[in-house]
Amino acid sequence: MKKRLKILFILMIFFIGTLTLAGEEKRVVTVDDMHSFKKFGPPVISPDGLKIAYTVGFYCPVKKKKIGDIHIMDINGNNKRKLTSHLEVESIPTWNPDSDKLAFSAKGKKDKKEQVYIINLRKGKVKRLTRLKSGARDPLWSPDGKWIAFYSSVGQLYTEEFRKELGKVRFITHLRYYHLRDWDDGKRKRIYVVPADGSKQPIRLTDGECADEGDSEMTWSPDSSEIAFVSNRSKEWWNNINTDIYTVPVPEGKIKQVTRNNGPDHSPAYSPDGKHLAFRSIFTYNYESEHYKVVVAGRSREGRGISLTAKLDRNVRSFRWSPDSRDIYFLFGTEGIHHVKAVPTAGGEFRDVMTGRHVISGWAITPDGRTFIVNKKDDANEEDLFAYNSGWKKLTTINETIMKQFHIQPVEEIWAASVDGVKVHGWIIKPVGFEVGKKYPMILSIHGGPHGMSTIAYRFYFQLFAANGFVVVYSNPRASLGYGEKFSRRIWEDWGGLCYKDLLGVVDEVLKKGYVDEKKLGVMGGSFGGYMTNWIVGHTDRFSAAVTVAGISNLTSFYGTTDEQFFPEAEFKGMPWEKKELYIQQSPIWYAANFKTPTMVIHGQYDFRVRTEQAEQMFTALQKQKVPSVYAWFPDEGHGVRKPVQRKLYFKLLMDWFNHYLRGRPSRYLEMAAKK
Repeated sequence: MKKRLKILFILMIFFIGTLTLAGEEKRVVTVDDMHSFKKFGPPVISPDGLKIAYTVGFYCPVKKKKIGDIHIMDINGNNKRKLTSHLEVESIPTWNPDSDKLAFSAKGKKDKKEQVYIINLRKGKVKRLTRLKSGARDPLWSPDGKWIAFYSSVGQLYTEEFRKELGKVRFITHLRYYHLRDWDDGKRKRIYVVPADGSKQPIRLTDGECADEGDSEMTWSPDSSEIAFVSNRSKEWWNNINTDIYTVPVPEGKIKQVTRNNGPDHSPAYSPDGKHLAFRSIFTYNYESEHYKVVVAGRSREGRGISLTAKLDRNVRSFRWSPDSRDIYFLFGTEGIHHVKAVPTAGGEFRDVMTGRHVISGWAITPDGRTFIVNKKDDANEEDLFAYNSGWKKLTTINETIMKQFHIQPVEEIWAASVDGVKVHGWIIKPVGFEVGKKYPMILSIHGGPHGMSTIAYRFYFQLFAANGFVVVYSNPRASLGYGEKFSRRIWEDWGGLCYKDLLGVVDEVLKKGYVDEKKLGVMGGSFGGYMTNWIVGHTDRFSAAVTVAGISNLTSFYGTTDEQFFPEAEFKGMPWEKKELYIQQSPIWYAANFKTPTMVIHGQYDFRVRTEQAEQMFTALQKQKVPSVYAWFPDEGHGVRKPVQRKLYFKLLMDWFNHYLRGRPSRYLEMAAKK
């Protein structure tokens, strides 16, 4: 009997061990996994502080579209449940004051455009509140519960008579005739309010020819008497980014301008006691890449107010009031991560609130001011929801569960010395199955902006490269945010200078480690990263393959065709006819005689930020120089390849190109193109 029990015990141990090993088996990510991960909306805490509402978005391959559902849970993460599954949720939900209802915008089966819906949590019933032909989105419940504000895009470019006369012809009278990814159709965001009980028709509060009606940043005053919003109402609204903060009384009243700053103002937020209005500001005219500062002004006083974060020398991404109105909490990026600090409303010293090696995309504060609810991720974890109160508590495991399937390569930090001695921050991701003593091909990825900031956050395509045997390197060269304004502005009038040298310095630092084959270097980037890829192709033959996405090749024609002429005007301190030699000197196309690197050029049909002519000039020059090159033109895409169906092909093209030129593998797409 004892012998049988001993054998049984051994078999049980073996069986349990086998289950554990099987449970720990992981695989590398593939292109087909790109739709696996979920996208969280920012957490929205109920007024009573007991519950959290949030959206979870995902791409449905069967329906071939993105879908979002509203979820709810207790503040401690218990009692999770999904509230919507039949509606295509389009917005962040908003609570009523009693914390028993949620409003949101969604597209029902019979809706041609999204409308505002309300779900009663006690009864489980969903009711449609609006029926506007122009649609209704981004609802916001008033603190007193009587009103729901929302946006609707209304208007048209021409009168019906003129439209009939023109047919499909466009008659353009100002420069903002398109914006980023589409033609200007004359529609403008307008703010409406509707009684929360649906007893009356929606009332329109804003109008005018202006652009950027709100940027989805409107906010109610604590007494529900007015709404603060963001708008550009200058005479040449189409030629600048000088947004200001305005207020409008509810239900009807005269619009009042609150700020008169030279630069853009955003993100208005009333203090809980109703005495102050805070917002984010840049103080330089028409220059969107200066650091945003938090400004606090008296609610009844116009003007600049007090800048609370100017001494920080970091870009403020967002901020929140403390419940007692004494402090401002603000989120900022620094050296590839995100931190939260606090500063007294009256001004004073900063204090750390939330630090660590992470990236935060959304956050909220409980009504008692004790706990932060955040969307948090890092290099080895896609975002999930966490609570923070002196320590971290994970509230959801939606993406964690998915990521447990895969080998995830951690990000290793490096600092490289540039030509002028400045240290440049970078990161390395080693290939899956990395072996000491073996040399690997490397891909350098360059961020856009140029005034952006690469972070440690998990990126699917970086892990895809690592899964296919590549060392991935990325960095924050000169121009990047997160290292001070002086660091960021050092590329003014010199896009191809220190930024280029910083990137090569990072590459040299990686090569010192001995595991990268210096004859198998690849480079890629999008937008400004595409510009810098084009610049690299014209200035060095160190790289064996390049991919340029939505990249600038000719600054003069870029200036004449982009929707943001003011940006190169600021960066190069003048227009092309005023700075002719500089625009030529800084244009990659003028170095085409040096082109040798096999290059894939990728561009979207409806990219109105960087027009397709930039890609066509680059591709023409490469072909004339008899450089191995292809041009992948994506229909229905804007600035970059973003549609889920086409993005899958985009990743396949990247892998095929780099595998061919860095690993010597046959190119499926080149072979298919060669067949007649």
